[in-house]
Parts: sequence; C-alpha cells; structure tokens
Amino acid sequence: MRSVSVGLLQPQDIDQAFPLIAAELPFLSRHQWRDLANKLIPLTAENDGGILIARSENGYLTGLCLYWRVPHGWPSQALLAENFAAMDMMDPAIVVEAMTAALTRIAQRSGCETIRAWVPSSRGGLMNSLLANGFRAEGAMMNLSVQPSGLPPLG
Repeated sequence: MRSVSVGLLQPQDIDQAFPLIAAELPFLSRHQWRDLANKLIPLTAENDGGILIARSENGYLTGLCLYWRVPHGWPSQALLAENFAAMDMMDPAIVVEAMTAALTRIAQRSGCETIRAWVPSSRGGLMNSLLANGFRAEGAMMNLSVQPSGLPPLG
C-alpha cells in the first residue's frame, strides 16, 4: 500500500507548493502565495492556523490545505479547512484521508469540537473523499464578494 505523510508547510517548501495552491486559486500569483504562506506559517506556533502539506513516499508534494481556528458558537472553536488540493495520479483519496487524520489531530490539540471543510461545489471528487472520511454535508456556504471601501471600521 502506498503511503502519504502529512506535515506543516515549512519555508523551504513554499515554492514547491505553489502548483498545488495555484490549482485551487489560479488568480494567486507566486508572489502573493509567498506572502500568504509566510503569514500563515507563524500561526502554527499558537495553534491558530497553518498550511498542511501531504508528501508521497518519493518526497513529492501531493496535497495541501489551509486551516485556521474559528469561533463555533460559544464557547467552542472549530477548525476551518479550505483550499484542499489532492493531486495524486493514482489515488487522490489517500491524500485526503491522510490530511483528514492530520486535521483531526490538530483540532483535538487545539480544543476544537469540529472541523469544517469548505469545498467548492465543482469539486465533487474531493467532496466524496471527505464524506468517505467522516465529514457530512450541512447546508451550503454562500459568498458575496465586496470591495473594501477605505472607510474606518464601525464602532
């Protein structure tokens, strides 16, 4: 059986991970990815967020997802995982399985009671893999894009 290891993105892996994030966020430039990754990597020290990467037994990056801790009712927390990329030629499901196990460990250590995964509706294969790993579909997430106004915050 093939194996996949999952760990936190390290600074030396940022450029190698770019094709994975670019598959999920094609509008993101390499420079923007470096900025984002460099902002998220330090969050792992406080268990507030980070970037998981999956690596094949040959050392190639085969998966990636961004995650962070978010409020989930009061007083509980949830781990939000998004921008999943599972790029394994033979079986992307093993990448999702390994990343789900890693997210579960992170959630447990962070005191989170649930993991929420945001998956675009066009990613049916990914959704099926997450369902097979214990996730359940609950409603739909709706997004509204807004342009920052430049005005000071309310309050």
